[in-house]
Amino acid sequence: MRIKRITNCILFVLLLVAFGCQTKVYEPEAVSFSVESGAYPDAVTLRLSAPEGYTIRYTTDSSVPNKGSKRYSKELYLSGSGEGWLNDETIDLIHVDGVYDLKEAPELADAWIIRAAAFAPDGTMGPVSTKTYFPNRSIFADYNGTMLISVVTDPENLLDYEKGILAKGIIFDQWRSESDSEKILNDSLWWKMEANYSQKGKAWERPAEIEIFDSNDHLSIEQSGGIRVHGGVSRMYSHKSFRVYFREEYGKEEIEYSLFPDDSVNSYQCFVLRNGGNLADGLIFKDGWQQALLSERSFLTQHSRPVVLYLNGEYWGIYNLNDRFSSQYLEKHFGISDVLIVKDGEFEDGDADAIGLYDELNAFENEDMSDPKVWERFKRIVDIQSMADYFAAEIYMGNYDFTSIKNYELWCSMSVEPGNPYADGRWRFMLYDTDFSSGLYEDDRTAVDRNSVNDVMANHPLFASAIESPEFCEMFMMSLKQIGENDLSPERVETTLDEWAEYWGGLMGDQYLRFGDYSLQWDRQLEAIKAFYRRRYDYIMAYAEETLGNQAN
Repeated sequence: MRIKRITNCILFVLLLVAFGCQTKVYEPEAVSFSVESGAYPDAVTLRLSAPEGYTIRYTTDSSVPNKGSKRYSKELYLSGSGEGWLNDETIDLIHVDGVYDLKEAPELADAWIIRAAAFAPDGTMGPVSTKTYFPNRSIFADYNGTMLISVVTDPENLLDYEKGILAKGIIFDQWRSESDSEKILNDSLWWKMEANYSQKGKAWERPAEIEIFDSNDHLSIEQSGGIRVHGGVSRMYSHKSFRVYFREEYGKEEIEYSLFPDDSVNSYQCFVLRNGGNLADGLIFKDGWQQALLSERSFLTQHSRPVVLYLNGEYWGIYNLNDRFSSQYLEKHFGISDVLIVKDGEFEDGDADAIGLYDELNAFENEDMSDPKVWERFKRIVDIQSMADYFAAEIYMGNYDFTSIKNYELWCSMSVEPGNPYADGRWRFMLYDTDFSSGLYEDDRTAVDRNSVNDVMANHPLFASAIESPEFCEMFMMSLKQIGENDLSPERVETTLDEWAEYWGGLMGDQYLRFGDYSLQWDRQLEAIKAFYRRRYDYIMAYAEETLGNQAN
């Protein structure tokens, strides 16, 4: 009996060994593409390959491949336009009445998006590979060497009723059930509507594949990331702004690439594709241009360059590529890792526990800055040159969209590091979103002679208090004078504005086909800006001297 039990055990072990030898563990394998993403003068013959025994499945509509997707059996022949996704149905999902048009524009050739994955015999799925192709064309020639970015995400991430970030969706229907929605719609107050695309935060960020083609027809870099809609009122436009994030959950926490030729930094956790904000249906480069003219002042400005965006293979317009102010931005540029950033009066990034420092700063609103002792305490926590330059710039531009709780951002280091002039614990200022300035609307005849000094003093108690100091008042007046005579002088404005308009204007043809022709607004706004700066200096200097009286030494 004992021998029988031993024999059975041996047989059982042998069966286990035999079964184990016959069971193969498959590793997830990536699909290989015979042709890299890019633009090609002829049609593209594409071969996909995977290890023997694996089945390749692929899609051409930007969706993630699954076991039900098309099975790859022979080479793919890609010619002409790809599989576009804009049609009457999809346009209806995202279109906002009262804003400019969104059109299918069959004249615009779509890119081919090929997404593929390898499936092992046991069903194990490998990573999804994504490629973008522009057969029978040169994107370098089509867009005058402008950087092109292809963003690819599962279509549900854009259009799904519950989670689509471009769709009106469930949020719109919920909003329609509210009592005031009918009045808002009847009065065409479209900027007050709620929809999926008006939602903010990481919950409305979606995974995507990012491919960058920098000034040529060949792929420069590809990386996984996340996209979300960016901006305020301009979220309601069909041509929306986007933020692109890089995180470990997507693969890498940074994209290592020099996005801006004039920036020493070559890695980013986030960048912004900005539609032009208030000028999304006009002179969309205005903010980038105006910040560039002010980039030598003692406040931070954003880097900017034009890019063409293709979204799931559809041409999606011209954008300003901007970096985004963040703790990572400050660490990369100034070598400071311990910071606090406050935006529109609230914590934005960095050390949230240090928000009390912002309250300490604002406490000076109620102090007498004409008292030398108070002023000396203020100077220890604020870079007053940065403050003088910043407020002088906003006032000179006549920025309507600027208060202590809107488009107002500043930062400080949490520690003092000898040898690093920026690690001194003092507050410094950040300029962004300057669209609503310098005579934005041609029919606003009061823009040029607007007393922005009074406006800013009313909306910024800290500035109104600081200007009581003779030292700061004198510094502010000098900054205002220098900006008017140098940075934003009529000659410099007109020369650079014409240069930017010539380049960007050459890219607007496809933009008008996709989002409607607003070229007349473009021309009017160009002339309005020039007219504003031709006359601004005399008006604002007179107002400053009249308003501030004899406060300067």
